[in-house]
Amino acid sequence: MTTQATKEERLKDIPVKEIKTERIANLYLSQGESFSLVIEADKEQQQNIKIYRDGDHILIYTHEQAEEMKTCNVYITIPYTTEEIVVNAFQTGTVSTEADLIINSLQLNFNVVGTTNLGIISDKLVYTGNSVSNSTIKGKAEKLNLSLKSATDFNAEKLSVQYLNLKTDSLVNADFNVENTLSMRSNNSFNVNITGNPVKIKKQLDALSTVTFK
Repeated sequence: MTTQATKEERLKDIPVKEIKTERIANLYLSQGESFSLVIEADKEQQQNIKIYRDGDHILIYTHEQAEEMKTCNVYITIPYTTEEIVVNAFQTGTVSTEADLIINSLQLNFNVVGTTNLGIISDKLVYTGNSVSNSTIKGKAEKLNLSLKSATDFNAEKLSVQYLNLKTDSLVNADFNVENTLSMRSNNSFNVNITGNPVKIKKQLDALSTVTFK
């Protein structure tokens, strides 16, 4: 029988500009008065989880594989006053927001992430996904730079975007909502749907890609 343990860390006076997780099962992001980090895991797993801080960068990682850390939950609270932050997730099972993150400039770098469920309101959103699947993102972004490689089932239909710069390579099943300007370049991408009736469209598609405007 395993025993659940909780580890908590609060950084009130140190601004955090970049967060990175490696080989963590579940990452939950929210906003609050100050930065906090809570890790829930079995006691044995707690021993394998490392927290490394370097100035305004924080890394939470384990040498175990994510599936072996399936009962590990990492909760990160980002201060309301944060104007700009980078979130990197590598070999992370799920990444979710508990409510819409309201951040002026947000950069998300996801590499080998199983499921994402995000609510975001941002003026400038940068999203880079490599080997991601079952992704849902909603909210609002004035400008979105989106790069997807080896991705499946990416649903951003409920993310209202004014300016979308989209690059895809081996993307299957995706929905985007663009209201003003769309610039896209796609290779080997199938069943990509665009809604929102963008006013300006610039696209470069290879012979295999299929894009539908609805």
